[in-house]
Amino acid sequence: MLGEVPIYQFADIDKTVNFKEFIYFLREYILSLDESSVKIPPRTVISLPNDAVWLVMPVTDLKNDVFVTKIVNEYKHNPERGLPKSAGLTLVSRASNGQLLCLLDSNYVTGLRTAALAALSLELRPDKVWRKVGMIGSGLEASFLARAVLSLTSPEEVRVFSRNPENVRNFVERMGKYGYTVSAAPSPDNAVKDADLVVLATDSKQPVISANWLRSDAHVISIDTLPDRRELDPETLRRASMIVVDDLDEVMSAAGDVIHAVESGLIGKERIVPLKEVLRERKRVTGSLTVYKSVGFALLDCAASLYIHQRLSS
Repeated sequence: MLGEVPIYQFADIDKTVNFKEFIYFLREYILSLDESSVKIPPRTVISLPNDAVWLVMPVTDLKNDVFVTKIVNEYKHNPERGLPKSAGLTLVSRASNGQLLCLLDSNYVTGLRTAALAALSLELRPDKVWRKVGMIGSGLEASFLARAVLSLTSPEEVRVFSRNPENVRNFVERMGKYGYTVSAAPSPDNAVKDADLVVLATDSKQPVISANWLRSDAHVISIDTLPDRRELDPETLRRASMIVVDDLDEVMSAAGDVIHAVESGLIGKERIVPLKEVLRERKRVTGSLTVYKSVGFALLDCAASLYIHQRLSS
């Protein structure tokens, strides 16, 4: 019965998750994946007036006996009304018999798997010393990304810029509670100047960085979800020696900046590489600009949901 199914709120999950542990859990999940046991229908995107969108993403992993359906929304102007920008639920069931195992906060599921996947892209640069991290964006997604990459690195400095000073203050305070020291940057170029690792977590429809601000050997992480969003400027993509993506088909249908760069002939598809190839140690880069681009990969909601369920039910 539904009344007996545990519902795990954001705070419940956050108390038990270990980011570094999950990153390696996710790595093994990806490498051991049996694609013949996976069923992923196209996600449903329902756009509403006033910059609002709902997404429904079902996925089945028969090997791990799990069926996950994530329902999540984004109301861009909600913060102006004192409401959360995003909300949703993730239903986790057994694929074999339909038993509902738990309900999870979708924001946590999304944030955790997105950030962990981005952190795995650092394997592309095994020679790199991550002394400075620069971030643009200070919302929930930025917090997850920071916690993931900082769990694998020990930078001397982390700077963050956001257009909303209050959001930056809250971000710095929140990261401090997790044991990380972050300072506010006065401008976006100041945030990423000399940064070895640049992390972008915005919903911008215009580029938020310029290639001229970046180190020639920087690694840039960019998170987008919809075709009309373009965090990356075209020149950054042109200069990148390799563009690693979470899922090639999803990126080519939903990452506006990459789609535009390919369609305009600015970059060729041969420079775009699935993350799985990096994890299999087939792709490595030394001494040049690289980019990781993610739009979200529904299959990995299974990995995050499995991990969370195991942690909370043990």
